[in-house]
Amino acid sequence: AVESYHWGGRRTYISRLARWSGRQDLHLVAWVEPGSPAQLSLAAQGVETHARPSFAGERWMREHDIQLVQTDGYAFELATMAQRAGIPHLFRLGAIPELGVRHYHPDQSRALALALTTLSQAQVCPSRFIASHLLHAQVILNGVDVRVLRPQAKPWGPCVAMLGHWLPAKRHQDFIQAARLLRSAFPQARFHLWAGPYFWPE
Repeated sequence: AVESYHWGGRRTYISRLARWSGRQDLHLVAWVEPGSPAQLSLAAQGVETHARPSFAGERWMREHDIQLVQTDGYAFELATMAQRAGIPHLFRLGAIPELGVRHYHPDQSRALALALTTLSQAQVCPSRFIASHLLHAQVILNGVDVRVLRPQAKPWGPCVAMLGHWLPAKRHQDFIQAARLLRSAFPQARFHLWAGPYFWPE
């Protein structure tokens, strides 16, 4: 399941998954909002897309012979549908609960972690920091295409780069503040930000 309002970095992940599944004789099906950037991008790659059923999603899963359900983010509704259908489910979590769950309250963190475990056979996330907020998450680091890390001119000093969408949660301001501090000690250092636009106006 792909939620189009969180498309962002998932574009690369889903694109690679689609290419890999084709080589492995697996069929990828995505639930996604019709006409959204996610749906248009996935359809262009040959991924079968469907609008999320408004009800009886578990019946839809069984009728389409779905063997594994993966949800990106804290999609408890879809995880519950998979459980009712008797289909293994995987949470792929790209943010800590505080950022990924609406109306999150720290007092609920233990209950939230237990719910994630109850509703899935596995949880994966891209960093140890995110995993530290969960109970049994496995860390699978995001790959970086190093071809984009070629500065236009060879720097004379240290070169530090950050990759991430223009999104407050990525904390580009921290990177910029650190750059200011380092430049006073290493005036020849160079700093690069590689980022793409995000679909949220803010």
